Amino acid sequence: MERFLAAHGRYDTRPRARVSQVARIELELSTLRESVAALQPAVDGTVARERDGLRAKVVDLEEALTRAHMAVELQRDADAERARVIEHLLMAMTASERADALRRQAATVLEEALAGFTRPGHPGEMS
Repeated sequence: MERFLAAHGRYDTRPRARVSQVARIELELSTLRESVAALQPAVDGTVARERDGLRAKVVDLEEALTRAHMAVELQRDADAERARVIEHLLMAMTASERADALRRQAATVLEEALAGFTRPGHPGEMS
């Protein structure tokens, strides 16, 4: 019986301090809830601003990545055009060399034709 009374107390006396502890805990809990409720808009605003800032940064990074991709494609196009220019220059150089060879050949033919006129005498007399 003594153990029961020690654990639960007497029924005809005032309740123990447990009730006051429960009341104190409930009061503290309600105070904490009010504090959290008061802080929640400020925290939500801060989180919202941070979230919006991060979203904006992601959009900026996506745009930068898209522009970098476009720049790479433009560089490829520029390299292809440069290669075409080089091909045209090589064809032009080849044509120029052919033209020079034809001019040299024409000069040789003209020199041979003029050489026939500069020999003394009549061409029929040379035999």
